[in-house]
Amino acid sequence: MNEAMIAGESRPVRKMSGAKVIAGTFNGDGSLHVRVTATGDATALAGIMCLVAEAQPSKSRTQVLADKAAGYRRPAGEGGRYG
Repeated sequence: MNEAMIAGESRPVRKMSGAKVIAGTFNGDGSLHVRVTATGDATALAGIMCLVAEAQPSKSRTQVLADKAAGYRRPAGEGGRYG
């Protein structure tokens, strides 16, 4: 199973009979028979989406500092002398 899109695995993960698989991954080899055990908000993907939504409005201390520094920076030529 290639779980890179969900779990960030760099290589496909071998799954044995009875192992859990994550929706949003794909089977690159052979056949697959699955039993759905979670849907909607109870899935791993929904959990990831919730975490991302919670994190997006907040900024890290580093980002706040970078924003302040960008405010002090003036593009070349602006307020400078020409000619």
